[in-house]
Amino acid sequence: MILCFIHLVVIYSGIRLNFKDLHNNFTKMLTILCLFFLCVNCTFSFYSGHCNISLSMNGMRCDCSSRDLTFIPTECPRNTSELYLANNDLDLLGKETFTRYTQLSFLDISDCNITSIDQSAFNNLTQLKNLKFLNNPLKKFQSNVLAPLTELRVLSISHILLSTYPRESWSDVCRITALVCDDGPSNGTFSEIFSAMKNLNYFEVDYQSVVIHNFTFQSFKRTPLKQLNINGHLRVIEIDAFAPLELLSSLIIPNQNFLKLSKTLPALHVFENRQMEELDLSNNFKNYGEYVISADLFAYIGNICVKRLSLGWNGIRRIDANAFQKMKYKHCLESLNLNYNDFDYHQDLIVLYLNFFINIKRIDISEITSRSIENIREQNTNGTRTL
Repeated sequence: MILCFIHLVVIYSGIRLNFKDLHNNFTKMLTILCLFFLCVNCTFSFYSGHCNISLSMNGMRCDCSSRDLTFIPTECPRNTSELYLANNDLDLLGKETFTRYTQLSFLDISDCNITSIDQSAFNNLTQLKNLKFLNNPLKKFQSNVLAPLTELRVLSISHILLSTYPRESWSDVCRITALVCDDGPSNGTFSEIFSAMKNLNYFEVDYQSVVIHNFTFQSFKRTPLKQLNINGHLRVIEIDAFAPLELLSSLIIPNQNFLKLSKTLPALHVFENRQMEELDLSNNFKNYGEYVISADLFAYIGNICVKRLSLGWNGIRRIDANAFQKMKYKHCLESLNLNYNDFDYHQDLIVLYLNFFINIKRIDISEITSRSIENIREQNTNGTRTL
């Protein structure tokens, strides 16, 4: 708002000079148009009691987070589209709590110490598309609490809490397309409620266990999941763990640190001959001393028609040259990320591999570590340049 105001003052000063010196109607009109387009990109905001209220092209935004509130504030405009209430002390959501804000499309009530939700708490929120409900001590849902949210598409919630949603009300979640959970299943398998999510395309989870079992995703057999993001501290992925995910096209498992290369890549066999958009296994394999990817091991990747492949930050010293030659679907690869690895003397020849990828658009071998450079120099000095 302040920045916009400064721009207006400066331009307005220019207008006065132009009016005084030129008295040109065309100049006036042109300047007014410039002012209009400038203000379209501004965000006007002001503080009202417990909340910061702002207006932008995206609608009315009311931020009442971290105010130690014990109630839902009524000072936000009725046409508020985004309401932020995170990190307060609401305790309970009573009957028709949000009746004033019927135009909400986004609601964040995370970290609000909510222990109880009335069955009608979300009544009239027929335009709500995105609900964040993380880190609340609520133990169990009543039936049909989410039923009024007929447009809900994005939900952020604890998996443990979601698993308590009454089976007779599972139809309430069938329209959700994206789900974010800050925990995983305590028993190693995801709740059966996922079988009711007929439109779920995106799932991000902070997985709490160290093992993904062959039965972990059994409830996803009827779920059209396309993108899976797994965070956490994994150590083992069993060989058929991803078998139920028959439509998955993007698998992102970064920053696990303690996965074993020789035990992880074989779990990709379930994607053989499948078209995939992305496979990201960055920063996973540094701690077991496996720094060489053989042609046989790389085949688990090469047998997938994947567009974007990321193996950065893994301490890899060598990828067998035959691995790229033997890739079944090398014509599918458009982006290859191998940055922040410790490649040996093959690193300075890796550019030759580009000839194998006829559709490659981007390859990243940036930020070679000092160890890698020393490896290259040492091997060049010794004259050992065998592939």
